[in-house]
Amino acid sequence: MFKNTSVNTNKLNFQILPTKSNSNSLGNQKPIPVSSLPFNYLKGCQDWTGDALGQEQAPINIIPANSKPSDDSMKMQLFLTDHTLNGLKVDDIGTTLMVNGSFSKLIATDVDGDTYEFEAIQFHFHAPSEHTINGKHYDLELHIVHQMTPESAKNAKTHRNLAVVGVFFDLNADKPHPLFEDLQLHDIGSDISLNMYELLGDDLVDRMTFHAYKGSLTTPPCTQNANFFILEKALPINKEQLDHFHLRWAGNPEFAHGRGNNRPVQPLNGRTVKMSSNCCVMPRSEEALMKMTQKQTEETEEKVSHKELSKEDKEDLKGFIFEDPFSSLHSSKKTEEYLDETNTNKTELTMKI
Repeated sequence: MFKNTSVNTNKLNFQILPTKSNSNSLGNQKPIPVSSLPFNYLKGCQDWTGDALGQEQAPINIIPANSKPSDDSMKMQLFLTDHTLNGLKVDDIGTTLMVNGSFSKLIATDVDGDTYEFEAIQFHFHAPSEHTINGKHYDLELHIVHQMTPESAKNAKTHRNLAVVGVFFDLNADKPHPLFEDLQLHDIGSDISLNMYELLGDDLVDRMTFHAYKGSLTTPPCTQNANFFILEKALPINKEQLDHFHLRWAGNPEFAHGRGNNRPVQPLNGRTVKMSSNCCVMPRSEEALMKMTQKQTEETEEKVSHKELSKEDKEDLKGFIFEDPFSSLHSSKKTEEYLDETNTNKTELTMKI
């Protein structure tokens, strides 16, 4: 994960290349020279000092068999912005490609069992991935960085004011991912428009397994103020899309002797890694949430109506009410009114997200 640093590109000496919209090249500019970067990966991050030498550093190798299973009290609710955000830019800061903006809201439970609300501030990439699963690197890792909201910070029991959602991408020759199409990586610096729910909502489905732990920024100053939520599922990316990252870092011997912009995994040092499938990804707007809830209600009622139920089962279903999983956004009164409007007859769906 990157601190939101900036580089004055006016003082840098790099050559502008012709733009090619369907190219496996770097696009319209070469990488920023290593000598101009605030830090580098030339020595495998072994020369990083300060907080980088701390006991709760990121990334880590995640071994699912060793992750501590959590009950449904540990949740991760990711509300992706479902309207188009215009006037965005992909910034090449030399050590990653970054897009700043409020793309999502996150409600998540940390490994101590406390739940907080966060607002996205930026996302960026590492190629290959920083985190590993059972020692395996993925081709790319997306970090969506969230900052704790002022309301949550008032009563927070932790100094960790950042929450990072990590998403893996793995090479699939037949499946380009729409996120990278909309990022227009062939034309870095141009205006782009993103609808994050349209781009990621179909891939990041409910009940995905995620792993949570206490960590740090993965670049200097490596401050230990972050909680990580790493999704186990990898999404597809094709070679043309991956090359925009690979040629900048792992495929650029001047950057880090071909290592990439990923910090090596760090010792766990006795930290707890928790695993949960109590995860859901939803559109952010209330209107879209209501539509989604209505659709899920209708689908569940359809299943119930076609199921052969015993007399005892039918009795058990009486008074079983659909419970709004988005209680942080909707009061119980609103939920009851909505369910009445959709004729659910007090049928309650407990969505374990």
